[in-house]
Amino acid sequence: MTDNTTNSGGDLLSLLGFGLQAYSQIQSGQQENIISQYNAALKQQAAKTSINESQYNSFLEQEFASIAEFQTRKAGARLIGKQKVSYAKSGVVITSGSPLEVMAQTASDIEVDALTTRYGGKLRSRSALYAGQVKAASLLAGANVDAYTGSVMKTNSNMNALTSLINNFSRLT
Repeated sequence: MTDNTTNSGGDLLSLLGFGLQAYSQIQSGQQENIISQYNAALKQQAAKTSINESQYNSFLEQEFASIAEFQTRKAGARLIGKQKVSYAKSGVVITSGSPLEVMAQTASDIEVDALTTRYGGKLRSRSALYAGQVKAASLLAGANVDAYTGSVMKTNSNMNALTSLINNFSRLT
């Protein structure tokens, strides 16, 4: 009789141990899932920030290009003004002939420089947007991996707990 009671008490402790082991495995998987989901949320937020930063940088590139374009035209107008003054001091008529052609070529060169500045700004603006989109896509891919990994860890821990319980109960019988 004493032997049966001791065995029953041992079985009870074994069952308690099996239950605690299974509970621990489930809790571990749930905690790993929570951490993975948190990391995924952080990466999703970083992706949004990356897009916002790239849009802002794109805007700045366009603004800087507009300012540089304006400054190029303004400097060009001053240069043409200096050409006119120089020709006038020399007594050259600037309404026809070579002086007019020189000033027209200068104006044309200035406009090409201004348009090249604008185009360069557009390229830098697009590049800033693209870089932000690539970074955001990478972060979102990482977030998806983290979320999936957490889900898998949770499922695996549940399955491991169930397997442990089945294996341990089968030893008792």
